[in-house]
Amino acid sequence: MWTRSGPAALLLTTGCNCNPGFGAFAGHCAVFGGALATNGDLCPQPACRTENPATEECGCPPGFILSGRMNLLDTSSCPGNNPPYGWEAMYFCHVPSLPAGAEFGGVYERDENDACAVANSFTGGCGCPAGFNAVEMPVAGSCWYWRKVGVCYNAAATRTTFHGTYLQSDYSGYGSGGCVTGNPLNGGACACPPDTRDIPIRSVLGPDNSCNSNGQYGAFVHVCMGY
Repeated sequence: MWTRSGPAALLLTTGCNCNPGFGAFAGHCAVFGGALATNGDLCPQPACRTENPATEECGCPPGFILSGRMNLLDTSSCPGNNPPYGWEAMYFCHVPSLPAGAEFGGVYERDENDACAVANSFTGGCGCPAGFNAVEMPVAGSCWYWRKVGVCYNAAATRTTFHGTYLQSDYSGYGSGGCVTGNPLNGGACACPPDTRDIPIRSVLGPDNSCNSNGQYGAFVHVCMGY
């Protein structure tokens, strides 16, 4: 786990009486425990890129585990063979098994050939559990070909800690004013709902799904967390 010095996170909660399968977090009985990003596979040294605000480090709250490692391009220049681009690894935190009534149903990543690269821990494949919908966001991978990060949500469930996700490009010419994939849990807008916390994870997106295409711009995968 990648950590930093500083005060302990204030979001962690103990003493909650949760139904089996749920974790105690931020005053809630939850399935989702935040998101984070570290250096990708090709970077020589481990480093925390985006802290999980639930822990103030690149780790999960007690009782939650990391999803599979989803690699994507970002603008970190690590490794330094193709500046300003580099590789990053994104993770979500969730409980080990999916309980009934969950609002969050795991994540997965499809590779440049649309094959399953990182399976959803709750399904064993690149799909969502029954009763869940997927929001799939394009991110650049090898040779600028698109990968797809899929996040599963239950629109009918009570919202506690998971409040959606969206993809916003730095370039206003992509999508609708830069909004490439809207947040289905906020009316399709590229925004987090009021009174939630935004976890922005850096990525890259080009104009089309082709190798060595021009017009690569930075973007952010935004994850919305209740607290």
